[in-house]
Amino acid sequence: MYIDQVLKFADILIDYVRHVTTEIDALFADVLSDNGLTILQSRVLTEVKHANTITIGALADTLKLNKANVSNMCKKLAQAGFLNRFRDKNDERVVLVSLTEKGQETLKEIDQVIQSRYAQVMENTPPEDFEALQTGMDTIEALLARMHEANQNSKKEEHADE
Repeated sequence: MYIDQVLKFADILIDYVRHVTTEIDALFADVLSDNGLTILQSRVLTEVKHANTITIGALADTLKLNKANVSNMCKKLAQAGFLNRFRDKNDERVVLVSLTEKGQETLKEIDQVIQSRYAQVMENTPPEDFEALQTGMDTIEALLARMHEANQNSKKEEHADE
Protein backbone atom coordinates (compact mmCIF):
# COMPACT_ATOMS: atom_id res chain seq x y z
CA MET A 1 0.00 0.00 0.00
CA TYR A 2 2.85 2.43 0.77
CA ILE A 3 4.16 2.02 -2.78
CA ASP A 4 0.76 3.20 -4.06
CA GLN A 5 1.09 6.35 -1.91
CA VAL A 6 4.55 7.07 -3.30
CA LEU A 7 3.33 6.67 -6.88
CA LYS A 8 0.23 8.76 -6.19
CA PHE A 9 2.37 11.51 -4.63
CA ALA A 10 4.67 11.47 -7.68
CA ASP A 11 1.69 11.81 -10.03
CA ILE A 12 0.19 14.66 -7.98
CA LEU A 13 3.51 16.47 -7.76
CA ILE A 14 4.20 16.18 -11.50
CA ASP A 15 0.68 17.40 -12.34
CA TYR A 16 0.98 20.27 -9.88
CA VAL A 17 4.36 21.39 -11.23
CA ARG A 18 3.03 21.23 -14.79
CA HIS A 19 -0.02 23.31 -13.80
CA VAL A 20 2.03 25.91 -11.90
CA THR A 21 4.51 26.20 -14.78
CA THR A 22 1.71 26.67 -17.28
CA GLU A 23 0.10 29.36 -15.12
CA ILE A 24 3.38 31.21 -14.59
CA ASP A 25 4.03 31.12 -18.33
CA ALA A 26 0.56 32.54 -18.99
CA LEU A 27 0.94 35.32 -16.40
CA PHE A 28 4.38 36.56 -17.41
CA ALA A 29 5.10 35.40 -20.97
CA ASP A 30 3.63 38.45 -22.72
CA VAL A 31 5.52 41.07 -20.70
CA LEU A 32 8.72 39.07 -21.12
CA SER A 33 8.26 38.47 -24.84
CA ASP A 34 7.47 42.19 -25.31
CA ASN A 35 11.00 42.71 -23.95
CA GLY A 36 12.55 39.97 -26.08
CA LEU A 37 12.95 37.46 -23.26
CA THR A 38 11.80 34.01 -22.24
CA ILE A 39 11.01 33.14 -18.65
CA LEU A 40 14.31 31.30 -18.25
CA GLN A 41 16.26 34.20 -19.73
CA SER A 42 14.56 36.60 -17.32
CA ARG A 43 15.50 34.27 -14.47
CA VAL A 44 19.13 34.41 -15.62
CA LEU A 45 19.03 38.20 -15.69
CA THR A 46 17.41 38.33 -12.26
CA GLU A 47 20.09 36.08 -10.75
CA VAL A 48 22.83 38.17 -12.35
CA LYS A 49 21.17 41.30 -10.94
CA HIS A 50 21.18 39.80 -7.42
CA ALA A 51 24.82 38.79 -7.70
CA ASN A 52 25.96 41.95 -9.51
CA THR A 53 28.77 39.95 -11.18
CA ILE A 54 28.80 36.15 -11.29
CA THR A 55 30.65 33.35 -13.02
CA ILE A 56 28.85 31.18 -15.54
CA GLY A 57 29.53 28.16 -13.29
CA ALA A 58 28.06 29.80 -10.19
CA LEU A 59 25.07 30.97 -12.21
CA ALA A 60 24.49 27.43 -13.51
CA ASP A 61 24.72 26.08 -9.96
CA THR A 62 22.26 28.67 -8.66
CA LEU A 63 19.78 27.93 -11.43
CA LYS A 64 20.43 24.16 -11.22
CA LEU A 65 21.09 24.06 -14.96
CA ASN A 66 23.79 22.61 -17.16
CA LYS A 67 26.81 24.94 -17.39
CA ALA A 68 27.00 24.66 -21.20
CA ASN A 69 23.32 25.63 -21.54
CA VAL A 70 23.77 28.63 -19.24
CA SER A 71 26.89 29.65 -21.14
CA ASN A 72 25.02 29.55 -24.47
CA MET A 73 22.10 31.47 -22.99
CA CYS A 74 24.46 34.13 -21.62
CA LYS A 75 26.12 34.46 -25.04
CA LYS A 76 22.71 35.11 -26.61
CA LEU A 77 21.76 37.56 -23.86
CA ALA A 78 25.08 39.37 -24.37
CA GLN A 79 24.52 39.51 -28.14
CA ALA A 80 21.07 40.99 -27.48
CA GLY A 81 22.65 43.63 -25.23
CA PHE A 82 21.32 42.46 -21.85
CA LEU A 83 24.58 41.12 -20.40
CA ASN A 84 28.28 41.91 -20.35
CA ARG A 85 30.51 38.83 -20.70
CA PHE A 86 34.16 39.08 -19.75
CA ARG A 87 37.08 36.97 -18.57
CA ASP A 88 38.25 36.92 -14.99
CA LYS A 89 41.50 38.87 -14.73
CA ASN A 90 42.96 36.27 -12.35
CA ASP A 91 41.90 33.23 -14.37
CA GLU A 92 41.27 33.63 -18.10
CA ARG A 93 39.32 30.35 -18.16
CA VAL A 94 36.56 31.83 -16.00
CA VAL A 95 33.79 33.81 -17.70
CA LEU A 96 31.93 36.42 -15.68
CA VAL A 97 28.65 38.13 -16.49
CA SER A 98 26.98 41.32 -15.32
CA LEU A 99 23.94 43.29 -16.44
CA THR A 100 24.26 46.01 -19.03
CA GLU A 101 22.30 49.21 -18.67
CA LYS A 102 19.78 47.71 -21.12
CA GLY A 103 19.50 44.61 -18.90
CA GLN A 104 18.93 46.72 -15.80
CA GLU A 105 16.33 48.91 -17.50
CA THR A 106 14.53 45.91 -18.98
CA LEU A 107 14.24 44.25 -15.56
CA LYS A 108 12.90 47.52 -14.10
CA GLU A 109 10.28 47.75 -16.85
CA ILE A 110 9.23 44.13 -16.33
CA ASP A 111 9.01 44.64 -12.57
CA GLN A 112 6.86 47.74 -13.03
CA VAL A 113 4.41 45.97 -15.34
CA ILE A 114 4.15 42.94 -13.05
CA GLN A 115 3.70 45.13 -10.01
CA SER A 116 0.97 47.20 -11.66
CA ARG A 117 -0.88 44.07 -12.78
CA TYR A 118 -0.72 42.03 -9.61
CA ALA A 119 -0.15 44.40 -6.66
CA GLN A 120 -3.86 44.58 -5.86
CA VAL A 121 -4.19 40.79 -5.83
CA MET A 122 -1.19 40.48 -3.53
CA GLU A 123 -2.43 43.23 -1.21
CA ASN A 124 -5.80 41.48 -0.89
CA THR A 125 -4.22 38.13 -0.02
CA PRO A 126 -4.01 37.53 3.74
CA PRO A 127 -0.48 37.14 5.15
CA GLU A 128 -1.40 33.73 6.56
CA ASP A 129 -2.01 32.51 2.98
CA PHE A 130 1.56 33.46 2.07
CA GLU A 131 2.84 31.79 5.23
CA ALA A 132 0.91 28.60 4.40
CA LEU A 133 2.27 28.64 0.85
CA GLN A 134 5.83 29.10 2.10
CA THR A 135 5.41 26.30 4.63
CA GLY A 136 4.01 23.99 1.95
CA MET A 137 6.80 24.81 -0.49
CA ASP A 138 9.43 24.31 2.23
CA THR A 139 7.87 20.92 3.05
CA ILE A 140 7.91 19.86 -0.61
CA GLU A 141 11.50 21.04 -1.00
CA ALA A 142 12.62 19.11 2.09
CA LEU A 143 10.80 15.97 0.96
CA LEU A 144 12.33 16.19 -2.51
CA ALA A 145 15.78 16.65 -0.96
CA ARG A 146 15.29 13.49 1.12
CA MET A 147 14.07 11.63 -1.98
CA HIS A 148 17.12 12.87 -3.92
CA GLU A 149 19.41 11.66 -1.13
CA ALA A 150 17.67 8.26 -1.12
CA ASN A 151 18.14 8.10 -4.88
CA GLN A 152 21.86 8.88 -4.58
CA ASN A 153 22.26 6.27 -1.82
CA SER A 154 20.45 3.69 -3.93
CA LYS A 155 22.79 4.38 -6.86
CA LYS A 156 25.84 4.02 -4.59
CA GLU A 157 24.53 0.68 -3.29
CA GLU A 158 23.91 -0.53 -6.84
CA HIS A 159 27.48 0.34 -7.85
CA ALA A 160 28.86 -1.26 -4.71
CA ASP A 161 27.13 -4.53 -5.58
CA GLU A 162 28.75 -4.63 -9.02
